[in-house]
Amino acid sequence: MTGVQTCALPISTSQSAPTTDEALEKTAPLLISKVSPDKKYIELYNPTDSNVKLVGWKIEHYKADVKTGGKEFKNEVILANDFLVISNDPALTKAVKFDKVPNMIQGEGSVVLSRSDGSNADVVGWGEAKKFLGAPVTGGAKTVWRCFASGLIVDSKNNLADFSSNKTADDQEVAPYARPHCKANYQDRKSVV
Repeated sequence: MTGVQTCALPISTSQSAPTTDEALEKTAPLLISKVSPDKKYIELYNPTDSNVKLVGWKIEHYKADVKTGGKEFKNEVILANDFLVISNDPALTKAVKFDKVPNMIQGEGSVVLSRSDGSNADVVGWGEAKKFLGAPVTGGAKTVWRCFASGLIVDSKNNLADFSSNKTADDQEVAPYARPHCKANYQDRKSVV
């Protein structure tokens, strides 16, 4: 798996107050782990062993090159080895609210996660997207989600290789805060790209 970066995913059970590393806050390798145009949420994942304060970070949705909505973070913290969901759905009680709810559609779109200095931390695109890494995820997806292989998150900087869409291998909907496995073996997916 040359060029593939993976990150360990220990499950955090600590309830202590979040502490952060200031240097990491500027360069953290946070990832977009799920985007659901169908359910209207975006999920981020922190693969580091430190909490990250998101002051000045942005998550933005694009249709073609037009921004349709997003969130500029003010005082939110994403815990170490944990998820943060952005949604205005009242059923997702732990979610952070969008400043402007994106007009996400299943056929195409992109989500860009930017650090406080304006550099991109991650990008995912699907369908006929204009913004993506490597190649966009194919098809009109209800949900696109980053693959986990052998308990590790996959990040080869290629959306088509790193993400799957719609349902898991056992035909289940992918829910927020879950660590789904790819439908196909990751090695098989890499050989297609």
